[in-house]
Amino acid sequence: MARPPKRQKAEEHKEPEEPNTQETKGQNAQLPDVPTTKRLRLSQNPTALAKIKLMWEDGEQNTMKIAMEIGYPKATTWENIKKMRDRGDIK
Repeated sequence: MARPPKRQKAEEHKEPEEPNTQETKGQNAQLPDVPTTKRLRLSQNPTALAKIKLMWEDGEQNTMKIAMEIGYPKATTWENIKKMRDRGDIK
């Protein structure tokens, strides 16, 4: 003889609760609510490109140091340095 299907508990029928934005946990818990803006692509940021060029011509050819100074990832910085070298903007 087959058993009848089990009944679901009342707890399983609860509506999903909305997240409480007042009680955030983790790394962002202490940060104020500030609208985030997307930064420019490095290739479209003339200030950062000028800083790369200046640092490169002053003898700083360590990509990691340049990347940290301009605030972009090392790989992104290296790709843009390579493009600048290919174009002849830097030597």
